[in-house]
This record gives sequence, structure tokens and C-alpha cells, in this order.
Amino acid sequence: MNARTLTVAVALGTSIVGGGWVIGRGLNVRQADFTSARLFDTVLEHVRRYYVDSIPDSTLFEHATVGMLSQLADPYTLYLPPNRLRRLTERTTGNYIGIGAQIQRRDEYPMIIAPFPGSPAERAGLRTGDRVVEIDSMKTRGWTNDETTRALRGPPGSEVTVVIERPGDPQRLTITLKRGGVHRRAVGRKALLAGGVGYVDVNVFNDSTAIELRKAVDSLRSAGIPATCPSSASSSAAEP
Repeated sequence: MNARTLTVAVALGTSIVGGGWVIGRGLNVRQADFTSARLFDTVLEHVRRYYVDSIPDSTLFEHATVGMLSQLADPYTLYLPPNRLRRLTERTTGNYIGIGAQIQRRDEYPMIIAPFPGSPAERAGLRTGDRVVEIDSMKTRGWTNDETTRALRGPPGSEVTVVIERPGDPQRLTITLKRGGVHRRAVGRKALLAGGVGYVDVNVFNDSTAIELRKAVDSLRSAGIPATCPSSASSSAAEP
């Protein structure tokens, strides 16, 4: 065996021995380590020590939580990270921080459908039909409802500047609003129509919908409608 062959053989032998030591170190755990919570702790510690990259514990715990719940194969069981939980809470309570207006995309631009009563949008003078062409110097043409909502939301007390086009007004208007707490009422309108028909406009379903709907129906009954009447719900829209 020449010197080169000997060198290669020694290097290969060292690699095999070294690799076996690394593998052995990774697998040399007691059987008792694989019972109950010890299994998770053992796997977590091995990932911390031997994984090729450094991963924060918070990320490892979140991955473990997502994996555990996904293995249940239950469509009604899932983990909601903070941002998704915040959106769910807004939908179920009707409370959020923004300008307080119902907005829909119309002709490629966000349009004010209606400012909420007592909201920053109403106090600033925004009206139904106002087309929002800029938000904080950003052109809004082509924006989705979600993009508009994200731009108009923010910390309480912070300001947002919008440029609008108002029907009948040749000049664009620049309005600065201060974001604040908004509660979107579930019942937008109620009315007594001809023939003793009651009309209730339910905008959203949240934890106050049943209470507000009951009050609206009681009010219409007091106004003279029969015990039962048809009702209608409006279509959904952005709520910045």
C-alpha cells in the first residue's frame, strides 16, 4: 500500500469512526426518555444541539403546536397565531382600531359606502360615495379591500391622510383622520315598510348581533308589525 492509499484509508477510517460517534451521541438515550413528556423534551433538546441552524425556542414551540393539532385531523381544531386571533376577535366583537367606515372597491378604487355613526370617519366629514384615491401618499387604484383595510388601520391616536374625489366637487379633498376605537353595529338600519312589513339590515354577525336584532324587532313590533316579518342582510365589505 503506497503512502497516498494509506492516507486515504486513514482519513476514511477517521470519518467512519467520527460519524459513528456523532450518530451514537445522537441516539444514545435511555428507553425511559421516550415516555410521555420526556419524549418531547428529548426531541427538543436534540434539535437545539444538533440541528444545522439555530432556531428560537418560540419558533420550535409554535411548530410543535401546529404539528400536534394538525395530526388530530379535526377541521374545527387549529392554532391561531396572534395576527389571525386579532382578526377573529375583531369579527366576533365588532371592535377594532381604525377610521370606522364601510368601504368597497368600485371602479378600481376604494369607495366609502357609509361612515359608522360617531366614528372618526363621520367626524372628519367622509360621506357615502367618496372615492379614496390616495392613502398616506400611496395611490390606491387597483387596491383590494384587504389592502385598504391594512392601510387605514393603525395604533389608536395615530393619523392617516386620505385624498378623496367627491361627486359634484371638481377638486380633490385631502382629509387627515385620527384613528380610534370603533364598534361596528350589527344592525345597520331598521324600517317599517308598507303593509306592516318590518325591514332589518344586518351588516355583520358577531357577539352582539342577537341582542341588536332582538331590540330592532321589538322596536318594529312596537311600531305595529305582526309577530313575524321578513328581514334582509347586506353584503360584506371592508371595515377600516
